Amino acid sequence: MLSSIRAAQGLSRRYPGAWLLGACIAFVLFGHGLAQAYELSVIATVEVGHEPVSVAVSPDGAWVYVTTGYGDAYDGLTVINADASPPVVEEVITGLGRNPAIVALSPDGSHAYVTNCWDETVSVINTETRTVVATVDIGVLYDPIGVAVSSDGAWVYVTNAMSDTVTVIDASSNSVIGPPIPVGASPGAVAVSPDNSKLYVACYGDDSVSVIDTDTYDVTAIADGAGPCSVVFSPDGTRAYVTNRLSATVSVIDVASDSPLTPPIDIDSNPIGLAISPDGARIYVTHETENSVTVIDCATNTIIGTVGIGSTPHGIAVSPDGLHVYVANPGSNTVSVLLEMMSPVVLVHGYWKEKDVRGPAQWGRMKDLLESPEDPIDPAFEVAHFDYTSAGTKTPIEELADLLAQKISLTKAVAGVDKVDVVAYSMGGLIVRRYIANGGTGIRRFVQIASPNYGSDLAKFRNTVQAKQMRYASKFLYDLHVDESRDGFLSSVDYLTVVGARDFIVPPVSAACANFSDNQRVVPYGHLDDIVKVDDEQHETLRIVRSFLAGSDDWRSIGSDYSFSDWSVWVRVEDSTTRKVIRARCKIDLIGPSGYAIPTVTWERNNSKTSGMYYTDPELRFAPTGHMVRVKHGKKTEDSSDPLEAGIVNVLTFQFD
Repeated sequence: MLSSIRAAQGLSRRYPGAWLLGACIAFVLFGHGLAQAYELSVIATVEVGHEPVSVAVSPDGAWVYVTTGYGDAYDGLTVINADASPPVVEEVITGLGRNPAIVALSPDGSHAYVTNCWDETVSVINTETRTVVATVDIGVLYDPIGVAVSSDGAWVYVTNAMSDTVTVIDASSNSVIGPPIPVGASPGAVAVSPDNSKLYVACYGDDSVSVIDTDTYDVTAIADGAGPCSVVFSPDGTRAYVTNRLSATVSVIDVASDSPLTPPIDIDSNPIGLAISPDGARIYVTHETENSVTVIDCATNTIIGTVGIGSTPHGIAVSPDGLHVYVANPGSNTVSVLLEMMSPVVLVHGYWKEKDVRGPAQWGRMKDLLESPEDPIDPAFEVAHFDYTSAGTKTPIEELADLLAQKISLTKAVAGVDKVDVVAYSMGGLIVRRYIANGGTGIRRFVQIASPNYGSDLAKFRNTVQAKQMRYASKFLYDLHVDESRDGFLSSVDYLTVVGARDFIVPPVSAACANFSDNQRVVPYGHLDDIVKVDDEQHETLRIVRSFLAGSDDWRSIGSDYSFSDWSVWVRVEDSTTRKVIRARCKIDLIGPSGYAIPTVTWERNNSKTSGMYYTDPELRFAPTGHMVRVKHGKKTEDSSDPLEAGIVNVLTFQFD
C-alpha cells in the first residue's frame, strides 16, 4: 500500500526515504492564473497504473505525466491526454528504473526527469518521442526521491533520502556535477526559487527545511513544523510554502530572510502534497488519510475550500491556466481531475428600442453555455444579468453607470467575492467604461463587444438621450475619454475588445476598438444579428469570452487581429483663440515606422478644406473614429528626423507625447 502507511508501520532500513514520496511534489508552473470566487469539483477520474504518487503538467497544459509503480518493481510514466474529454491515458512510457518516484519537467516541457528509488538512478525522458534518452547514476544507497529543475533548464537537483544529500545534474550532459551537498536528515521534496538562487529542501527526519545557496552550495536551516513534506515557491519568489505532516500545518516562509513569515497555518491531518496556482493566489494541499484536498487563500492564509477525491492522495499539480488541478491517488490507482468555478460574471446588454431584442434576450444562449458548458472539461461560471430596460432610453448613461455600481456590489456580496467579471455589449460597454472612469472598482476582467467607443453614425437617427450620447463627437464621449486619460485608469482591470467585421451599426471597425487596450479581436459577425446572439458552443464570441475570463490565451487564436490602417476620423475641435467648439473630419495616413501615424492631409469644416497638420494638448489622447481632441492652430514640420517632433503618434495608444 501507500508509502507513508508503510512508514507508520515501520519500513526496513533499505528504504528509509519511502515515506517521503508524498512530499516530493514541487512543480514548475507556467502561464497566468486567476483570482476567482472559489469552488472546486471533481470532473473526471482517470484510472492509471499501480500506485501513482507524482504528477506534473506540460507547459501547454495538454499532457499530464504520472509516475506509476512505486513500491513495486514496475516501472512506468503514464501520459494522460488532458485535452481529451474526459482526459484519458494515451501511453505508458517504459524503460525507466525500478520503483519510479517523482517526476519533474524541464521549463520547455521537452524532457521529464524521474527518480528511481530501487535502482538509485534518474531517468531522462524525451517527451516528444516518449523514450528514455539517458539514465543518470546517483550512487549506491542514496535512495533518490525528490527532483526539481532550474527555471533555465540548466540544472536538475535530486534529493537522496538515505544519504541526506542533494545531487546536482548538468542537464546539458546528463551527468552528476561535483560531490553531493549535505543537508538535513531524510530529505524529500526540493524546490528551486524562480531566480534560481536558492534550493529549499524539506527534511522530514529532523523537522527542518535546508536552504542551499546555488552559487556557493552553503547550507542553512529553517525550523517551523514537524515532518516537513512538500515545498513550493510563490511565482514571484517572495514566499515559500511547506506542508508539515506531523504537526498538520503549512509553513509560510519569507524567502528574503529564510525565516517564517507568519505562524503556521493549521489544517487537517496528514498534509502531504502541495502545489500553488500560477498567479500565486492559492495553494492546494493533499491529505493522505482524509482523502481530500484543502485550498488556502495566500492573501489571507485561510482555508477557502475542501474537496473529497480518490484514496490516499499524494502528488498534486495545477494546469498552466490555473483551471484544472490533478491529483495522484495511490490508494485507488487513479488521478483525480478537478475544475475550478470561475468568478461571477455580469452581462450588460446594449441599447435597442424594441423590447423583444433588448435586455437579456440579446445574448441568446450565452448565459446558459457559460454556466453549463456542454463539455465538462470547460470552465463554468456563475452569470447574472444587469437588465436596465426598465430605466428607459431617456436615462443618461451616467445614471445607468450608477445602477451598474449597485448591481456589482450586490453580486459581490451574494457571491462573497471582492471582484466580478463583466461582459458588455454595444452601449453596455460605455456604461461599464463610465463606471470605471467614475472610480468604480470590483471588476477583474472586462470584455467589451461591439461597443461604440468612438460613437455610432446611426445614433443620429434616434433622438433619445442615450442615442445622442453615442453620436460622433458627443460631449459624453469627450468627457469619458478625458476622464480615462487619468493615470491608473483600468490599471487593475484586464480588458478585451471584440468587434464585428460586418458591424454596420458601429462602423468602421476602428470605432469599436479601444485606445487603452492592446487586446483586440475581430469576429465575422454583424452587430444585431449574431455577434452576441450565441447559439452553440462553436460561436466565436462565446469561445473568446470563455477563454479570456478563464485566464487562458486560447482567445488570441480565435477570430482575427485588427489591422490598423487609414481611418476617416471625427474629432471635436476647439479653436485655441476663440474657444469655439466645432466638429471636423480628418484623415489619418500611416507613414514612417510601423505602428505610427500622422494626423494630417485634410480637415473639412463648413464645406471648406484646410490643409496642414494640427496637434493636441499633450495630456489628451487622439484615437480613431469619434474621439474628441482640442486642436491648436499651428503646424509641425514633416521633414523632422524626430518622429515625435514631426507629429507622429503611436496608433496603438493614440497618444501624443
